[in-house]
Amino acid sequence: MYLQLAENNFLAKDDDKPNKLNKILLAPGRALFLAMCDLNIDGLATKLSRRNFSELRTYWLKAGGDPDKLAKNINKGKGKKPKKIGFLKKFKKGQQLSETANPFLSEDITPQAKAAIISASTAAGTAIGTAFPVIGNVAGAAAGTSLGGVIVAILPVIKKAADDPIGDEEVTPPPTDTLPENTGGAGGAGGAETTTSTTTGGLPKWVLPVGAAALGLGLIYYFTRTKK
Repeated sequence: MYLQLAENNFLAKDDDKPNKLNKILLAPGRALFLAMCDLNIDGLATKLSRRNFSELRTYWLKAGGDPDKLAKNINKGKGKKPKKIGFLKKFKKGQQLSETANPFLSEDITPQAKAAIISASTAAGTAIGTAFPVIGNVAGAAAGTSLGGVIVAILPVIKKAADDPIGDEEVTPPPTDTLPENTGGAGGAGGAETTTSTTTGGLPKWVLPVGAAALGLGLIYYFTRTKK
């Protein structure tokens, strides 16, 4: 019943407020996504800094996030040399997410495509946790599963960003415009992210909600089930 309610409310009714249920369901994935921006993994921050942030802001709100925190982490990472794990290239035009999933690049995402996104994101969470242990408990399989839900929510922007060749090479990227970080957040103070950050080795460390593994199992069902 809870997951059905979440599905019915997946798109926020107010474009300037976060989706309340996704704010809870996707918290681990958003934290991992923010860390990926901070580290500029696969050139993600550089690529996103070149997109229309107004469009990204709308999708990020639907994913339950605070766009000001997203802008802050994009600004922190966009000038760093990309750290490559091969995740983002799977979303390039003509690519596919897994050996069994054909290119899904259409606006109507099938349950099979969602399952492939979840699988690729879960693997990415594990890879990030192994390669960059300094970011702490933000990474891992459970957070990666939740990341899949975030990717599904913001997929149109991710596909456009992935096709941008800037940030594909492991070289310091060219400078891009700084995104505004003080727009009022996700509909005001009530929209602030529920994660907290400290600094470890110069990188952020977010604290994941308790029960992330159980949440991940719920997300697999939620995002891959066939709507009736």
